[in-house]
Amino acid sequence: MTRDPISHVLVVGTGLVGGSLAGRIKAARPGTTVAGCDRSRRAGAALRGKGYLDHFAPISRLAAEVESAELVFLALPPAAIVESLAPVARAARKGTIVTDVASVKGAVLAEARRAFRGSGAHFVGGHPLAGSERSGAAHADHRLLKGATWCVVPPAGAPARAVRRLERFLDSCGFRTLRVDARTHDRILAVTSHLPNLLAFALAELSGRLALRAPLAPRLAGRSHRDATRVAASDPRLWAEILAMNSREVLRAIDGVACSLAAARTKIAAGRSLEFLRSASRRHRDWLMSAP
Repeated sequence: MTRDPISHVLVVGTGLVGGSLAGRIKAARPGTTVAGCDRSRRAGAALRGKGYLDHFAPISRLAAEVESAELVFLALPPAAIVESLAPVARAARKGTIVTDVASVKGAVLAEARRAFRGSGAHFVGGHPLAGSERSGAAHADHRLLKGATWCVVPPAGAPARAVRRLERFLDSCGFRTLRVDARTHDRILAVTSHLPNLLAFALAELSGRLALRAPLAPRLAGRSHRDATRVAASDPRLWAEILAMNSREVLRAIDGVACSLAAARTKIAAGRSLEFLRSASRRHRDWLMSAP
């Protein structure tokens, strides 16, 4: 694979995803300089200790770090990404590519259009389909993102050359790039990511209420319950931001699963649950067969 000439990358936000991304870049492109910028000096020290960063700077140095970079990844929580767009756009040099990792794209791209209007830099939305219920630089691992699908979400009017350049860079890091528009991304992710996480929190809340009445409940929870509630250990503040930013699509997804549960309830009450389960099983098989 031909290497892209990008030689200096900045990762803003050095938590789980940002740290893992920095490590993935260094593993795939050891000659590329990877700088990190964050409020937490401890996070920077942890990532430098792992060999994931060549350089770390506090967030007070953000403008200078952005000015030095050819490619900037905003690996922050969604609301912080939106807030950072204007200062990053002001500091970026002409031709610099700025991208992000947020799992909601419509709101980010809307603000990016305003922030980068008249800027010589180019914003191209992004979203790696990988993560963990854990958080923080201590859990960063370059293997977390290895081979992950990376959604590339260009705003309307994005220069084709900048989009292709970002895709080449991501390809060189071992990601499987997938170009998609923001509306399609947010509609699908509401069902494939945001709703499953919300359901994990809902089941955890229901289980907690059950445990108050039946103290034996935690001892009678098997692997299926652990798997279904695992991501309820995620940061509630992060998920509150995601749900708020993609609320319209998430509400539609909630309505959809509510209809499915209502259908299941009707079949169970009529003693015909097998009909619902067979239908759902067929749809699941079709889903698996259509997956790459």
